[in-house]
Amino acid sequence: MKLAAVQRMAMGANVSKLSRELGVSRNGSLQWQKQFRVGGSSALRGTGRPQRVEAVRLQANDPACAWAAGQV
Repeated sequence: MKLAAVQRMAMGANVSKLSRELGVSRNGSLQWQKQFRVGGSSALRGTGRPQRVEAVRLQANDPACAWAAGQV
């Protein structure tokens, strides 16, 4: 969501309108834009616990998890 918002801002989307659409503050959207400029897409990753889908994706790329699941 954050990366898509930053991409839309780069294409000239109105930041206030986009923020209302996403349910975030205008300052939050501008903060995402700043983070992206400084650190790229990896800077937009959340700092909290990953959601279930994200956790499964991370585990699928982790050899230790594959070994524990008997996939190796």
